[in-house]
Amino acid sequence: MTKKILFLILTLITISSTLQAKEKPTIGRQLWKNAHLSWDVYRTDDYRWRNFAIGTGYGENFEFDEKAYWMVGLDYNWGKYSLYSDGAFAMGEDKAILRTKSLSIPVVGGYQVYKKFTRSMKVYTGPVLELILSSSLDGYRYDDIQNAQFGWTVGTKFRFLIIFGAHVAYSYYPTALFTNGDLQRNAFSFSLGF
Repeated sequence: MTKKILFLILTLITISSTLQAKEKPTIGRQLWKNAHLSWDVYRTDDYRWRNFAIGTGYGENFEFDEKAYWMVGLDYNWGKYSLYSDGAFAMGEDKAILRTKSLSIPVVGGYQVYKKFTRSMKVYTGPVLELILSSSLDGYRYDDIQNAQFGWTVGTKFRFLIIFGAHVAYSYYPTALFTNGDLQRNAFSFSLGF
């Protein structure tokens, strides 16, 4: 299933990038321009969370202000949680490894703070919906997960050398990861893209 979703995302980006218009960026150009890889990390005394994602997004500027914009994204995530044996979320005497695969849909509004020919900076914020598709604990299926996760993200995007971009963001998920109400997540993320 993971390979099919990854193949679908890459196919959509590739096919749609061939569509171009002179007046306004097409969906294909937007998806290609917003393609990215990201890495989220967070660590406490109880657990460590690492998440790798590949994704893209589509957005436009608002008519009332060309510096203000909105964007809807789609990311495929591979999450890994190391639950420490002496922590609050211990699953046994040894460190447990919880893995998740999910789709996340961020919806953000932002503003372009600075723009020059070779570099620019934007700030953004908005809600994130994450749908956990599968989860395993130490290699075995694990179903005590809240499959729908809601969060909020705040970040900044830097564009440099005309075509490259980097995001630095902080995300908070008030919805607990486990069905018993434990493990509310937050993370700092870093992503690179075009």
